[in-house]
Amino acid sequence: MSFASITDALKILVSPAEPLGGSADPSNALSASLKTNLDRLNSQLKEDPRFDDVWRLEDRLKSEGSEAFRFSKHLFVAHECDDVTWRFATKCLHLLLGLKLTMEDIRTSWKQAPSLRRTPLAAPSLPPDVLSVGQQQTVRAALQFVSALGICPYLLSGVGVPWSSRSGFGPLLQKMTTANAATWGTCDSSICKSRLVVCCSGMLVISEDPSLGSLVLARHLGDLLAALIQLCYSPIKASWRSAIL
Repeated sequence: MSFASITDALKILVSPAEPLGGSADPSNALSASLKTNLDRLNSQLKEDPRFDDVWRLEDRLKSEGSEAFRFSKHLFVAHECDDVTWRFATKCLHLLLGLKLTMEDIRTSWKQAPSLRRTPLAAPSLPPDVLSVGQQQTVRAALQFVSALGICPYLLSGVGVPWSSRSGFGPLLQKMTTANAATWGTCDSSICKSRLVVCCSGMLVISEDPSLGSLVLARHLGDLLAALIQLCYSPIKASWRSAIL
């Protein structure tokens, strides 16, 4: 199994969509763009046979028995919700988790395969789990969407660095996610906390991979630490904790 199909699916998801007319509100245009990419990816997954591995990984994630993947059931529930920002973030996270599983399988098969005899001057073979420059850019973009749409909107005021202070795109993103969060109430609600747990758990699992961990920690360590500190030291009801785990 190759991880190229998963990175190709991620590229479809995070690539800029064609500009859509008819909306003067930039936040509405961004929401429409995210929805367009989700629909385009789902269409490609159904029609293109090269994405059959992605479907098999979805079944594997649903049945994964390890402790680290107990949260993954919430990713598939999220795919049915109406909030496009949360659907987009969890779709990115879902594919990234599938990428991690595939890279683990490839790495295990490579270690178990008989080594070919080489001359003393021959260069060592390149590990099969090495991402190309383009694939690394795609993974970085997906990780950024997970952080921007799945972690930062649910941080309490004063926790972490807000996106509005990071770039010109930040205020637009904050406006859109804040408007969506208003339908659930404050960040003290269980749904906001549960979404924060899902994204943090996924990012931590992804960071365990030797090839993906550096991509996670290099740019998103601050957001991840801020979210973990909030989850550890803010009041958490036992009923909410049991619902997630």
